[in-house]
Amino acid sequence: MEFNLNNNNNVVSPLNEDDEKFETQVFDSQSSQDEIRRSKKQEKLERKERENTLLLAGAIKNVTPNKRYKIPSTKLLPNPDQGRVLSSEQILEKMSLLKNDINSILETFKINAWVEEGNFNYGPTVLSFNVSVGVGVKVSRILKLADNFKLRLKATTIRIQAPIPGKPYVGIEIPNPNPETVFFKPIFDTSMSKRNPESKFHSIDVPLGKDIYGNVKDFSLTKSPHLLVAGTTGSGKSVLINVILTSILMNYKPEELRLLLIDPKMVEFVPYSNLPHLITPVIHDPKKSKVALDKLVEKMEQRFKEMAEYGVRNIESWNELRKSEGLPIVPYVVVIIDELADLMIVSGKEVEISIARITQKARAAGIHMIVATQRPSTDVITGLIKSNIPTRIAFAVSSSIDSRTILDGSGAEALLGRGDMLVSLQGMAPFRAQSPYVSDMEINLITRNIKQQQSPEFDPDFDVLEEIDVSESLGLDDPLLQEAIQIIRESGKASTSYLQRRLRIGYNKAADIIDALEDAGYVGPPNGSKPREVY
Repeated sequence: MEFNLNNNNNVVSPLNEDDEKFETQVFDSQSSQDEIRRSKKQEKLERKERENTLLLAGAIKNVTPNKRYKIPSTKLLPNPDQGRVLSSEQILEKMSLLKNDINSILETFKINAWVEEGNFNYGPTVLSFNVSVGVGVKVSRILKLADNFKLRLKATTIRIQAPIPGKPYVGIEIPNPNPETVFFKPIFDTSMSKRNPESKFHSIDVPLGKDIYGNVKDFSLTKSPHLLVAGTTGSGKSVLINVILTSILMNYKPEELRLLLIDPKMVEFVPYSNLPHLITPVIHDPKKSKVALDKLVEKMEQRFKEMAEYGVRNIESWNELRKSEGLPIVPYVVVIIDELADLMIVSGKEVEISIARITQKARAAGIHMIVATQRPSTDVITGLIKSNIPTRIAFAVSSSIDSRTILDGSGAEALLGRGDMLVSLQGMAPFRAQSPYVSDMEINLITRNIKQQQSPEFDPDFDVLEEIDVSESLGLDDPLLQEAIQIIRESGKASTSYLQRRLRIGYNKAADIIDALEDAGYVGPPNGSKPREVY
């Protein structure tokens, strides 16, 4: 029997049933509260453990959020000087005269086709005319008049679309004799005014410029999900890369999006050095670039493992779930290679394979790639790279062959340069547009503002970018080794120089592959002057 101490008379008395029930309820209540506290503590520990796992197991290192960080706005940038702009009346008069000249040529050659009044567009750098075609007229007849149009219209170049995709017209485009510069600040402001601020967590949108109709065109890197940019020196390729980079910096905090910049020319990405968005300092060495891409492939695979544990299929769903658990979001990653040709010369096949692996599946993991080159040849833009990057932008190139390499069609050879481009988005016919101009001063104003607010936190996994000895790292499932096996079996040849040529790799690497193939039993040992046996 339990007893209770009576404080009034210091007499110990037996506990009645009500007292026992009360004691039990108090004990149960206390136990329940302790259990809740333990449960919350355990949940917090598990969440912390998951976060530590994310940081240590191979995902991109999170940047420590800076609550005082403010995304720079266009208020930092000066208003552009538009210069002399033609009035609406002057534009209409000029376009009507040119329209009459086109109709006169068509009538002279007895072609039943015409440009109706008002069926033309005055763009910043290009004037376009929509030609209506009569029944039974072959549009090829209009194409053959290109030189006549150039002569009559006093045009330095001409582009004829026969027909305009999705429209019942043939398009004639000539340079604007009074071109207008498309400036970055108003284009960016217009682009941002059309977006919901929260949409940036679902789509990386950047402004591309103005089309020939004067409309501001945006581009979603998330939907694309990668981009190939090519054009000759001075065509505007590097300016567009700067527009994309500046737009990203003016829309994302460092913890929301990380950058991996590869600049073999060592001059293009100088203003972006030491930005807090960078995963690692800007990479200039082609060999280190190849290693960095390999590491990014590992990070991509780690992200897929993490997403599988969460039961989600893409980064957007993953981040929604993480937000609900009070965890920081997983940042987007944008990789920009400024000159692919320099990487292909040093480590062609290895770089090609890494780019292919990233572009094939990285979109779901929030990793996107922009590849630029001024050498749009088939040994740089290979079939494997092209097939995995369906979204492409062509600036002015020297020949229709180069245009076909980029766009699978001609047209880029007739572009004007200085930002005039053909944009081929996935699943759409190419359209012509003018890229905005962002000056070095504007770039420096934005990057300086960001650097003053936050220092970089580089991912330690990218600290060492030295190549590992291939003979030690190659496994039988390595794509490069598998391709080498296929080559020697198809050709019956197995030599270092042969693999070096076929795989477009260095001599030492080819020799290591031959050694690995010998160790694995695919080829025989050296046999003097005779070729190795292939098993």
